[in-house]
Amino acid sequence: MKVLFLKDVQGTAASGDVKEVTPGFARNYLFPRHLATHVTPRALEHVEKVRASSERRAQAAQDDAGKLAQQLGEAYVTLTVRAGEDGKLFGSITNQDVADALDLQYGITVDKRKISLTDTIRAVGSWVADVDLGHGITATVNLNVEAE
Repeated sequence: MKVLFLKDVQGTAASGDVKEVTPGFARNYLFPRHLATHVTPRALEHVEKVRASSERRAQAAQDDAGKLAQQLGEAYVTLTVRAGEDGKLFGSITNQDVADALDLQYGITVDKRKISLTDTIRAVGSWVADVDLGHGITATVNLNVEAE
């Protein structure tokens, strides 16, 4: 029996695939769980529309991430923290500190888990942080750590 898969079924097929399966598997497992349907022109058309819509959304998200990467690349974030006379900080700069500074200074909201610092920032100076924006896009943010 040929069926059109509406959702991914691990080890069997991906969404949108047309595949030959046993009638019992289709009737007892795939159809009741709405994982697959009979192959009809209307069903194929529906799956193609869903796939095209999904691709448009993914492209729009990638374009947004590219624009955000450009904004972050131009950003120069200044962090003012308590430090000793020799320039060593009382503590360190964290991902949350960078995320808060980006939101405060530029209005850009970034999840702290997406920010990675190359080194632990424990001194005054210029530093770099990488931000993973998804879709294979990474931005570099310049940080300037100043003493109070």
